[in-house]
Amino acid sequence: MTVKKVKSMNISNAAQMVRKILFRGRLIVANPSDWKYLRASRFSPAQNGVVILTHESNRLGASMLAENIAKEAKNQGANIYILTRQFGELNQEYAKIAPLQIIFSKMKMKRVLKKLHTAGYNRLLANTVVNGDCVKIAKECGYTVVSLIHEMPKVVRQLKAENLLKKMAEYSDYMVFPTKEMQKKITEQFCVEPNGWKIKSQGIYLQDVESDTLNKAKRDILIRLNKSERNKIVVGIGNTTERKGFDYFLEMSRLAPAEILFVWAGKKENFYDICLSRGNVPTNFIYLGKLTTAAEMAALYTIADVLAMTSRVDTFPSAVLEAMKFGTPVIGFAESGGVSEVVQNGVNGTLIDKMGDTDAFLQAIISIVQNTSQYMSLSKNAKKTALNYSFENYVRFLMALFDEKSEV
Repeated sequence: MTVKKVKSMNISNAAQMVRKILFRGRLIVANPSDWKYLRASRFSPAQNGVVILTHESNRLGASMLAENIAKEAKNQGANIYILTRQFGELNQEYAKIAPLQIIFSKMKMKRVLKKLHTAGYNRLLANTVVNGDCVKIAKECGYTVVSLIHEMPKVVRQLKAENLLKKMAEYSDYMVFPTKEMQKKITEQFCVEPNGWKIKSQGIYLQDVESDTLNKAKRDILIRLNKSERNKIVVGIGNTTERKGFDYFLEMSRLAPAEILFVWAGKKENFYDICLSRGNVPTNFIYLGKLTTAAEMAALYTIADVLAMTSRVDTFPSAVLEAMKFGTPVIGFAESGGVSEVVQNGVNGTLIDKMGDTDAFLQAIISIVQNTSQYMSLSKNAKKTALNYSFENYVRFLMALFDEKSEV
């Protein structure tokens, strides 16, 4: 390796470290009440207690999955302790479920895991590949480790997490992948051989809402949309990023008939302004902002005619299953990831073969919203599909992996 390349790598690593520190600083400023979670929470000794380790505490898919796993595992009788590596808006929610502690350094992580292991917490559920370094520490402390992999190969490379993935594969007792396709891509492209691996798609964790609460949320959203009877609603969900395909969504809204409303719900990122600066903001595009309650999400799915999954890369988006629970047909790009594991062409939605083919995507939308019989058939089958994804069974499956390993 040349001196020039070494210098370039050092500069890149330094820049990455600076970005990480600045990001953490912003989270600390935004969540000042989280300071108390740096101290160890009170907990009781437990037999076969489960430590749930998550790398972040923002209201994003992986961290919300960790929250709901903790909640359901507790309901099933498990003793839970939650470790997170970030300040964030979900920490208040984590702390309502189980003892919580924020840990930044690997040295402290080792001390805390040793203490918990002594108290009977001998099982660790690691959420996402970013925790690969801590999986090694946990295994050295005597834990049985089950790791959840959510990242497609492209995302692993973007995160520069190749070494973390290899550590996770080496030290986990089981790695759980949401789809067979993802397991194949990860193991082949990164030449990793997990000690054990399982395929299990996550279930639907969006909570049921009482009818009065749901109806109120629907009225509130419809008022914001100023919807008329002739309007059809296409919904996009997620942070307004390039990975989520926000630019595709906005492009289609510019080309679509004016009576089709394109409604996006999710956190506004910098990419939002970049996309809007490329042309006029169409009158049929509406940005709802971030929806945070189960009632708001359920209401949005209920009034939607189509869920447009415009993601370029998405391992196994929860929104697909949630939408189908309410009978909303889903359209997505076949090459994006897990959407093709759930959506069946012409049965419960539509798959677009070519990534970025917004013309074909828009035509699929128009076909569904203008054809009542087609919509009714897709909607009925979407509800049937959702019945196969019980979150209770998903968590029971994960907990059983610990028992399975203990019996070996």
